[in-house]
Amino acid sequence: MENNKTIKGEIFKIDPRNIVVVKDFNSRTNFGDIDELAAQIKEQGVLNPISTIPFVDEDGFEKYKLVDGERRYRAVMKLINEGVEIARIPSLLLSKSTSEEELLLQQALRNEGKPFNAYEWGVLAKKLMDRCGLTQSEVAKKLGKNQSVISRYLGYLELDPKLSSLLKDDVISGSNLDRIMYGAEGDQNRAYKEVTKLLEKAKEKGRKKISLKDCTLDSNTIIYKDSTIIKKGFNTFMKYVQDYSRDGKNEIKIDMTYIINELNNGKTITQIFDTLKCNEYLKAN
Repeated sequence: MENNKTIKGEIFKIDPRNIVVVKDFNSRTNFGDIDELAAQIKEQGVLNPISTIPFVDEDGFEKYKLVDGERRYRAVMKLINEGVEIARIPSLLLSKSTSEEELLLQQALRNEGKPFNAYEWGVLAKKLMDRCGLTQSEVAKKLGKNQSVISRYLGYLELDPKLSSLLKDDVISGSNLDRIMYGAEGDQNRAYKEVTKLLEKAKEKGRKKISLKDCTLDSNTIIYKDSTIIKKGFNTFMKYVQDYSRDGKNEIKIDMTYIINELNNGKTITQIFDTLKCNEYLKAN
């Protein structure tokens, strides 16, 4: 008869009191509404297993290093501290020989609950680069994202703490902060004031987070889009300008107010310039 030894990747029921959270290992900085998650677990239990690595502490007791699932762990411990009886929770037991790179990637690959925000993705990317020696390109490939996106995430770590804290607290998304930063011409103090103003307006409407509709455009601001889309759009624009001006022989005037209004109405840059090519908004002088 085979003995019941632990197999890599096998799911066991473990005592949550024996779980050890290693400081600064988790890339998550915002754990969201733990009370709501705790209420769900109280009713249904922990449905999605956490990930841990078993080890024996200096006193000879079996413990488990937490790899993935700190929100669930926090919610479970909250319930236990409130007197709710939870003897065991499901855990995927990983091998002690699992590399740090694999462990860090587990945080992203098994993240089925609250998604990482832009700042947390940056934290994870930096850990993979600093601790595992990966390049930006390699990190992007392993996380299934474009390198330009990883570069943006890493850039959020270099922001003024006032701005980065807004990302960490999920007050604003990375893409919406990019829009405001673009409008503020990279001035972080100006961008922070704008975000603060928009947040007050959002709170007046009963919202805790700034949405895309809060980030309106004015006559001097073009909405920020992913660099690939921007490049494609302006390549299209320059082609139309070149064709219409007959290779630079005619001067042209472009109605930017029309372009901004169309962006506000949800049209893409390509759609707008398809229209501009055929109507009076692209005029030869």
